[in-house]
Amino acid sequence: LEFASDALRDDCRVVLSAVRRDWRALQFAGGAMRNNREVVLTAVRQDWSALQFAEEAMCADREVVLSAVSQDWRAVLFVSDEIRSDRSFVLTSIEKGWCTLDFAAAHLRADDEIVMAAVRRDGKAVQL
Repeated sequence: LEFASDALRDDCRVVLSAVRRDWRALQFAGGAMRNNREVVLTAVRQDWSALQFAEEAMCADREVVLSAVSQDWRAVLFVSDEIRSDRSFVLTSIEKGWCTLDFAAAHLRADDEIVMAAVRRDGKAVQL
């Protein structure tokens, strides 16, 4: 896709085929395709770091971000503020890595249940 025309970069069939072969193709897809749920999920399911190439709306899509975070807690770096404010998401992400607490919305970093979940995962979470 890197050298494809703009028309091909926005062609769902072409982009989906490229992303199925290699998730990195997402970075060369047109904006509409980086905002296409099927395309982004296909890439993210291969490698969580594909989330960095997704459009903002996809970084706020619960299924997309959970797929990424389930692979590696660092995916939370690319998650929307809206999702970082979602209590359920934060609790789930802490299961992958207590460090995700640091990226949660302020009101959730003060939530006893969430903090205790992080501390149970690793006592170092108390330092946050």
